[in-house]
Parts: sequence; structure tokens; C-alpha cells
Amino acid sequence: MQKRDLAILATSSLFDGVGVEELERLLGSSDQAARSFPAGSILLLAGSSYDSLWILLEGSVSAEMQSYSGKTVRVETIAAPEPLASAILFAPDPQLPVTVRSLEEVRAAVLGRETVMDLCQGNRRILLNFLADSGSRVAALSERFRLLQFATLRERLADWLLRQSMRAGAVLLPDSKEKMAEAFGVTRPSLSRELGSMAREGLIAVDGRLIRILRRESLEALVERG
Repeated sequence: MQKRDLAILATSSLFDGVGVEELERLLGSSDQAARSFPAGSILLLAGSSYDSLWILLEGSVSAEMQSYSGKTVRVETIAAPEPLASAILFAPDPQLPVTVRSLEEVRAAVLGRETVMDLCQGNRRILLNFLADSGSRVAALSERFRLLQFATLRERLADWLLRQSMRAGAVLLPDSKEKMAEAFGVTRPSLSRELGSMAREGLIAVDGRLIRILRRESLEALVERG
């Protein structure tokens, strides 16, 4: 793997705290490759065996599912230098639940399962990073399933705002509204419109990314109704 690819890999959350030279030493001559894809390409198909860890070096991809009616639903957008499906790699039956498609020109590092095991055994920091990444993805998936109990976007937002405010007081929206919209299963414009509507009705006050809850009892009523 080229030095510039190693430098990009070192910026991934999986290798946080691991220098380029250390990463190069750990990888050595192990099972690894860098692959390139034009925009619109399918990198990985749903149902295929996921026996190597893919980490984006350049570009972004969408993780998609297809409904029984044939409609394609974007589950998540993933951008370099994020890994793909780390929680699936060591599953008993590591089949991908989504199809991964490039949104632009993409380059990805592909590390064999044994290589990932060697990296985790060779550096405790990498092991902890890998476990944290896998855990956060499982937690995010669990949250999406939990939100399915709510019929409307407003109910989902009310639940999210109440829980966030209990944890941290004021609610700060994530940097990426696109990611937040995907978590709620809607488009970004739909999310922005609903936040604006809730603000106009006096349920919340929005100041940039900061949200203050003005009528907590009304939000609680929405959640209980859901």
C-alpha cells in the first residue's frame, strides 16, 4: 500500500492514535489492497459474504436496501476515511444487509479478516478503536429500530429532543443534518421543514444548531401518543 494511502488510513477512527510508521509496520506484507471505482458503481452487494474490511480512502458511498416493492431506500451515507460494516466482519454469518454504491469516484482499502485480527492483536489501541466503531454502529442500528415505533417524523423528533435534553441540557444538532435525516428515515429538507414548523408553533426555539425546548409537556404528549 502506498504511503499516501497509509496516511489517509491513519486519519480513520479505526487508527486514531496510531502513527503512519507504526501502521506500516503492523501491516507489513499482509493481505491488503486498494481498489478504485467510478461514480455509480456497486462496491458490495446485499447478501454477499463480507470477509474483508473496507475502509474508504477517497469519496463517499451510500448503503441501500431494497423493499419488496422494488423501491431503493438509502440507509446511510458513508464518507472517507470511514470503515464499512465493521460490526459485520466477525459475525458468525457475515452477510451484508445492504448494497454499497459509490456516489462519486471512490477509492477504498480492503483488509482481509486475518489482517484485521493481526492489527488488533498487535496494537491495543486499534483493538479498542475497532470495538468502539462496531459498538457505535450496533447502537445506531438499534436506535433506528426503536424509532420505528413512531408513526410520524414529529413524534421521532420529539422523542429525540427529550432524550438529548435529559443527557446534556441544551440540545445541539449534529454537524451533518444529512446523517441525522437518514437516521430518522427522511430527507434533509423534510427534517428542516419539521424543525421549522415546530419552532413556529412554539414547541422549540432554534438558534443555528442549538435547540431549546419551550413546551416540554407538549413533546412528551407526542411521544406518549406514538
